[in-house]
Amino acid sequence: MSQPEAQATLLIDRAERYLIEQDFASALPLLDQAVALEPDNLRAWGSRGLTLGNIKRYDEGLSDLDRLLAIEPNNRTGLYEAWDNQGYAYVLLGKYAEALVSIERSIVINPKHANGQYNKACCFAY
Repeated sequence: MSQPEAQATLLIDRAERYLIEQDFASALPLLDQAVALEPDNLRAWGSRGLTLGNIKRYDEGLSDLDRLLAIEPNNRTGLYEAWDNQGYAYVLLGKYAEALVSIERSIVINPKHANGQYNKACCFAY
């Protein structure tokens, strides 16, 4: 593991502890540092996108999730969560057609993931 990769991993680990505590203001600067150190880190972009979504900066969160999906579009591990989070952000923005596309991609990867099924239902509930 390279020095920047090791530093980024430590920053992400700390940020994710803040995410668990829902302390998004403390998590975001750490994730900003992590993506600056390692711009192709999938975990950093995913956690940053989730953090931004939780503070209602949905467009920025979507941009981060787009970045994650562009870096490694064929990596199935964890991508269902990125697609699902992207879909849910679209739901919150009232963009239900876009939401459904993303959520369906999530469900194809992991059909047993209950959150994807719930978010799909949200597309039709509004």
